[in-house]
Amino acid sequence: MRNQPTDVLPSELLSMIFLWGLPNSKYRFKVDKYRRSISQVCRSWRTICLDTPRFWRAVYITIDDDDFLPPHNWLIMEPIIRRAGIVPLDLTINIFSSSRSSVVLHLMRCLKPHIDRLRELHFTSSCLDPILEFFPLPRSMPYLKTLDIRLNGNGNPKELESQASVELWDCTSSFPALESFTIDGTDVATVRFSFQSISCDQVLDLNIINVDGFGDRERVKYITGFKRLRSLGLHPELQMLKCLPLFSYGSLHSLKLSSSMGIVPGRSMGDTSFIHHLELITRSGHDPLRVFESKDLPCLRTVSHPTKFVHSLLYCHTRMNRFIRNHPSIFAIGMHPAACYNLLKLLFFEGLTSSLETPHNVRFVRFLVPNQLGSIIHKDVLQRGLRSKWPPRFEWVFLDACRRSASDRSLNIDERIRVLAEEFAKQFRWIEDDEAIPMDEILSLGADGWPIRE
Repeated sequence: MRNQPTDVLPSELLSMIFLWGLPNSKYRFKVDKYRRSISQVCRSWRTICLDTPRFWRAVYITIDDDDFLPPHNWLIMEPIIRRAGIVPLDLTINIFSSSRSSVVLHLMRCLKPHIDRLRELHFTSSCLDPILEFFPLPRSMPYLKTLDIRLNGNGNPKELESQASVELWDCTSSFPALESFTIDGTDVATVRFSFQSISCDQVLDLNIINVDGFGDRERVKYITGFKRLRSLGLHPELQMLKCLPLFSYGSLHSLKLSSSMGIVPGRSMGDTSFIHHLELITRSGHDPLRVFESKDLPCLRTVSHPTKFVHSLLYCHTRMNRFIRNHPSIFAIGMHPAACYNLLKLLFFEGLTSSLETPHNVRFVRFLVPNQLGSIIHKDVLQRGLRSKWPPRFEWVFLDACRRSASDRSLNIDERIRVLAEEFAKQFRWIEDDEAIPMDEILSLGADGWPIRE
């Protein structure tokens, strides 16, 4: 006799339901919690989960000195990979400790036979040895769609200078399905790879961060041939800026620029009339907004500034305020809390804004919140903004990071944020980052004032 209504459902249908509810693989704790919860409901559900390879495609390896995360070993990883069968894997590797080098190197060697079947690879390491052990990638990776490599050295510049260059892949490699590529070579002496391995007809998102030789004219010329490119991030070191890509295709709609771009003449940026999202990273005395002083941005809708360094530069909030007012098409901004309080005062505080200033149309402000809130919450500033004559909608977005339990997010919300959410229920909300619409995908604001996806 059947005990539960779900017992009458076919196993195939339950499998589809389980997959439909599975979070995106980039949200590690949500995926772990979901798989654990579903597979432990009853014996029949666990059997269905074990017989569903795509349920186990996401594999996470985190090596940290912090005891919060246990050290991973192959005995834990191998059963998960085996359950995935022949399904392409989503592999995330985060290495922040050099004290467990033998464990890490053993894991890298065990993973080698499975690299060619990856669909997504997110590799971050603060140690050089795992980088040299894991790379170069295989010559053929037919399923690879997302490649995010952040090589942050091992914190010892002298050691890095003495090391051989890191080769990500050779010129004969092929990634025909690659859609998103991010490379950060901030602390590595030299990073070598071939853009020719990437199909010009597939790439949608490209981010280049401090990679030596990126400014080479041949590389830049090849990038301009990316016909479907929607998002481009340029974060080069100053000495790398020899030339910039000028795109003739109208697909590019999102630009992510660092401070070093502030020394580039605006005329080098080409046509910006189709850009509708800007992301600005300020880490030095240069201002990336200078690039756009003489440019027309009629379609610009959203601007984000995810770093906190802008608050230490006295002129930055004033320049940002002027930029927003000079572009009335901007209706949404997303910023690190520590970077935007002065800007909020200029935009929304009556008495601080001049009647001679051009009115702005910002009606939505997103706070990109780190894990440790500390003293960055200025409740009085937020309250005054919410009580202004034309109050915006404020959205507080929490990251799904490794030092916070996704199941206990309420314990990590500062009491001041709780009070604001209760006092201004229609104007203020806090959500997890997987619930938030990405800034570059916001089309407009709905009747309730909250974002609508493209």
